[in-house]
Amino acid sequence: MAAGMFRFIAGVCRTMIIANTGGALMLLVVFLLGGFILPKRSIPNWWVWANWVSPLTYAFHAMSVNEMYAPRWMHNGTSSDKTTTLGLSVLKNFDVYANENWYWIGVGALAVFTVFYNVLFTISLMYLSPMGKKQAIITEEDANELENEGDVNEPRLGKWQCKE
Repeated sequence: MAAGMFRFIAGVCRTMIIANTGGALMLLVVFLLGGFILPKRSIPNWWVWANWVSPLTYAFHAMSVNEMYAPRWMHNGTSSDKTTTLGLSVLKNFDVYANENWYWIGVGALAVFTVFYNVLFTISLMYLSPMGKKQAIITEEDANELENEGDVNEPRLGKWQCKE
């Protein structure tokens, strides 16, 4: 998913400098709204939709549910209220939904994000033209050979073509 996201950023930005800036900005937003740096309760209400758009939210929920439903976290009476398990208490503390299905929801969402970003990358390559002008790259040997032959602007035939 991350590779598809960064390919999409590179396809849209089209230059190295803009792509580095866009990639850093996207990383900042994805990490900030992913759920483990800022819990969902700390995100402002007008910005909470971005929590659900962030792919890291689904990865964090899936990994958290997968870990906290493991038998080593499911001992009864180990939390502060002695009624819920330690694993469920940790999930509630981090604002993660305490439902085992979130593992598969996260896996499915990441698969959808992977396809989504790769499709957007393909579309960006199809419809966005490169920035700047097209330039041919000539090796030093070919440039020296052209200078030694005389007029650089004179069209020349390839090595294997013969003159008529």
